[in-house]
Amino acid sequence: MLVSGRERQLPAELTEQAKTYRVEARAEATRRAYARCWRDFKAWCETSGRIALPADPETLAGYLAWLARGKGTGQPPAIASLQVVLAALKLAHQTAGQPHQIDHAMVKEVWRGIRRHIANRRAVRQVDALMEEVLRDIIDDLQPGVLRDVRDGAALALGWGGCRRVSEVVGLDWQIKGPSLGGRGFLAIDSYGLRITLLTSKTSQDVSKEFLISRHDAPRLCAKVEEWIGMAGITPGTPVLRPIVGRGVTKHVGVSRLSDRSLRNIVKRRIQLWGKKKGMGKQRIAELVARFSSHSMRVGHITSAHDRGISTRQIMAMSDHATERMVHRYTRIVEQSKNSSLKGSRL
Repeated sequence: MLVSGRERQLPAELTEQAKTYRVEARAEATRRAYARCWRDFKAWCETSGRIALPADPETLAGYLAWLARGKGTGQPPAIASLQVVLAALKLAHQTAGQPHQIDHAMVKEVWRGIRRHIANRRAVRQVDALMEEVLRDIIDDLQPGVLRDVRDGAALALGWGGCRRVSEVVGLDWQIKGPSLGGRGFLAIDSYGLRITLLTSKTSQDVSKEFLISRHDAPRLCAKVEEWIGMAGITPGTPVLRPIVGRGVTKHVGVSRLSDRSLRNIVKRRIQLWGKKKGMGKQRIAELVARFSSHSMRVGHITSAHDRGISTRQIMAMSDHATERMVHRYTRIVEQSKNSSLKGSRL
């Protein structure tokens, strides 16, 4: 009932729970990125003698211009990085109940100019694809019973075979999601193959999704993960992929979750060893390694599938892309090679 025309105050526990749910509306990585962007903006405002909240159009435009100049270094950042900043500043104002000026005409014009400026000076970097024939060579060279080789084989199998994003690969727990930070879902194994269940993902924040690495189509990838689970003694509710710690006879499996950077280093190390086996020189190997990252596994899965004639719809079902645009971005070189307008020219 209303008391004297005024609403009754909600119980404190409901108010606190609502705040918690509001925080959890975005992924943990997104929250960290937004928090870092807001801290940087406030620090810049303090140094520049500007008001951060609410920020007026001139302040926002000036800050974007400063960022676009590489914070004074002259090295422009990626457009995607600036888009995260804009989203963070907008959310900070909305959360504080303050009007934001992100959509102000002046800010939008400055933003448009920055995009054109960066586009003329910075090419969009795309990593090389880890194609299946190279992955096959790498797997052939892995030594059974060697702890690091077995772990790396499982990481490659999950990243490439599952066509997953980096955070999803390292965020897998065994059989059930455990309490460890960074968990995104869990891995289970049955007669059909490796079942990856993501409780949240980039394209679905509120509904879990399941992806299968088919034992029928990829028996060696399934075997690599099974070998690691058994050798490392992974127990339910704990991270699947972990660091190898210690040296020599003291070398053992760590208890923490493998980091994004460690997964990148696994890919680079295996590409380096592959290049050495192919007889490449040091300079060529260094150039090759620089073009690869952990994302190369996902790009390689998509590109290799396209090269085998798998439909875009089937690829998207595994890659979990919301639109065909990104799939086509990854496969455009293969497509241009197959359907070149220079075909038959013999020039």
